Amino acid sequence: MLKNFTMPKKFSYPKRPITLTAEVNMIGERLTGKIKKKIINRATELAGTVPFDWMIHGYLFVAFFGFDSMETALAAQARLQDSNFHSHLWDEDVENQIAGKVMRQAEAEGYEVSLHLHNDESVELDWKNDPAFAEKKSN
Repeated sequence: MLKNFTMPKKFSYPKRPITLTAEVNMIGERLTGKIKKKIINRATELAGTVPFDWMIHGYLFVAFFGFDSMETALAAQARLQDSNFHSHLWDEDVENQIAGKVMRQAEAEGYEVSLHLHNDESVELDWKNDPAFAEKKSN
């Protein structure tokens, strides 16, 4: 464990091209601040960087780490999985495809969908005509 570990601030660094998760199933457990700090401490040690975000989703505690290269992310994922963390890895292309699919589905269900720059709500992005969010066709 890292000595004198201090919880990092959420969104302490800008988004990086590759996202890696460290996940812990908390069924039957109460996630206290102390336990959350221990999980993030251990995941940080294994990932080699602090998480940029974390959350509880049902009984699942998830920490999100950002990486600049797939090689570094895969090495961190292997260390996490060797220590019994569940882990998922994706890049910006996959993230945009998922976001595009969710936005198209929401629109099909009658919701108004808009996408704005992260730091500027006054700038709306044209996601419908952006190839990054387009539906991929299978060959």
